[in-house]
Amino acid sequence: MLGLVVLRWRALPNVTERWSVWNALAALTGALLSLALHDMRPALAVTVGSLCCMYLAAAPSGVVLASAITAGRTAMLCAALAFAPEHGALIAGATLVNFTLDGLDGWVARRFDQVSDFGARFDMESDSHTVLLLDLWLVVQAGFPAWVLIAGVLRYAFVLCRFVAGPRVHKERRSRFSRWVFSLLVVSRAFACLPDVRGLSLPLLALATLAVCVSFAPDFYGLRPER
Repeated sequence: MLGLVVLRWRALPNVTERWSVWNALAALTGALLSLALHDMRPALAVTVGSLCCMYLAAAPSGVVLASAITAGRTAMLCAALAFAPEHGALIAGATLVNFTLDGLDGWVARRFDQVSDFGARFDMESDSHTVLLLDLWLVVQAGFPAWVLIAGVLRYAFVLCRFVAGPRVHKERRSRFSRWVFSLLVVSRAFACLPDVRGLSLPLLALATLAVCVSFAPDFYGLRPER
């Protein structure tokens, strides 16, 4: 088993792909610790530490404005979750600002010719951490049911399953439908952060969770062994 893991690891094409596997393991470990301790700090520490490691290991030289916006919006949300976890309205506002800036960093990258594989991956990984952190906050701080975490852990589960399946397996798709699903995820989480809307937000959270499962279904199907 260990030999197979080593072979899979050596087959990964670059440092970013290897970091992605470690990041998935770290994100899930941090989530489990946060749930066990009923404390957001382990998951927040993993997010900040892992994304910093990715930036230091793989970012192009020089200041890239688009990636700086991505880092800034993620740091802003992490600060709100760390220092004001009891203020749901503030976290909802920080979530919506983060979502707005998510569109801005892509526009800046195209406008100033800063589009890169690293920038696209950094943006995607930041978004994944954002969803997981918000889901954890809803469960740990706001007392929502544990199934809310499905959306947050699904992509990390796929990354690890793809690693086990082997290097020939395709990466997850970034389709127009998946972008709409991400928008629904963020809006549903921001709404659920508001006080006194639990009854109204649960159906929206359920719809968003179902949508992300449908979005990932073709990716998991692609992991099946070739005949």
